[in-house]
Amino acid sequence: MKMNSIKMFLLLISIILVIAGCSSNSTQGESDSTSSDSPTKVVFWDLFSGNDGTVMTEMVNEFNKEHPSIKVEKITQEWGEYYTKLTTSVLGNKAPDLGISHATRVMQLEHEGVIQPMGEIAEANGINFDDLSENAVNSTIIDGTNYAVPLDYHAFLLFYNKKLLGDLNLLNAEGQPEFNNYEEFISLLEKVKEENPDITPLALRGQGTHPLRLWYTFYKQLGGGDIYSSKDAKATIDKEIGKNSLKAVYDLYNTYKVVPPKIENIDEMFQSGKAAFMINVTGAVDNTYKVLGDDLGVLKFPTLFDKPSVYADSHTFILPTNPNRDEKTTKAAMTFVKWVTDNGWKWSKAGHLPVSKNALGSKELKDQPFRSEYESESEYMEYLPPNEKVWFANSSELMDVLDSIWIKNVSVEEGLKKVEQVINDQLQD
Repeated sequence: MKMNSIKMFLLLISIILVIAGCSSNSTQGESDSTSSDSPTKVVFWDLFSGNDGTVMTEMVNEFNKEHPSIKVEKITQEWGEYYTKLTTSVLGNKAPDLGISHATRVMQLEHEGVIQPMGEIAEANGINFDDLSENAVNSTIIDGTNYAVPLDYHAFLLFYNKKLLGDLNLLNAEGQPEFNNYEEFISLLEKVKEENPDITPLALRGQGTHPLRLWYTFYKQLGGGDIYSSKDAKATIDKEIGKNSLKAVYDLYNTYKVVPPKIENIDEMFQSGKAAFMINVTGAVDNTYKVLGDDLGVLKFPTLFDKPSVYADSHTFILPTNPNRDEKTTKAAMTFVKWVTDNGWKWSKAGHLPVSKNALGSKELKDQPFRSEYESESEYMEYLPPNEKVWFANSSELMDVLDSIWIKNVSVEEGLKKVEQVINDQLQD
């Protein structure tokens, strides 16, 4: 009985503290928005860590310095928990004023009521969608309405160690590796393995998002269309192309064994000089360059099959559903969004390509390491089709099936059937 009384007392204290905290936050918010002397506060949630987190913090600080009447308060949520926390904040009427979403997640957020339309608000505050790359903008349009303002592209690149390959006489006169298709790339990787068995030919994650993205890249390079139809709620994978693209990834790990199984950290392996090549995302460029310097080479993702294509996604700005955000705060948030997109070349210091057409062709962008090598990659980037129910770009069910292929639990043929079944189950759930 005594223990129950203590529990009840602690529960009451917790409730009082929560109410007091909410009251305090509410009072503070009212003070921030009503005082004519204080800057308009914009609570901005992002999911950036590492180098892109550092760059965004620098941009927020620069914006705040240039705009004394606005204070953007950047709060970084852990990547794996970001969307759950964002949804919970909306349900609890505690949403941030501004947020970030992957373009491939926008439709699901709209369907769940987590975000509000952004097109008219953005245009009223000076943002011209025609100034942004068309495919990035189109990826966030739902029934003719813009639900996000794209910030960047991020996609795969091919990294290579000039010193390692140079020592093996595997670079041409321009200091680049030479290959024109998948077979020649495999031959090059096998030469690395033969000449120096202590060096990993290709650093590539053994499971999760990266093999999924590589499969989708190969599928598109081989001429594949959409792998599912949201309208018909079913998988639409071309059987032959699906099998061949899965086998191309499988062979890297198992047939040719140029990628070791279960690499813990591809960045660490490559940066320490233990791998000749690495397939990684744009965001890895600058940190890798800081370590390897002039020994680093970077190429846009190569066309190994029939046509140029590479899996891509975009970070976008979104307006979370927030009845507490007033017009003044919304305007301040959009002022920040416009400033960041206008200064897209600064955001490119994170490695990602800006979607601003002016920034994409700017001298400031070209002066950054390797940007001139891969800026044209934006011309053939491929997004996974958006879906209101499932975020396939991060679907654990889909990745589990694909991973079972790479680690040889199932054959490519059986794996393709399982991929189709997983897609059908998720779309029809």
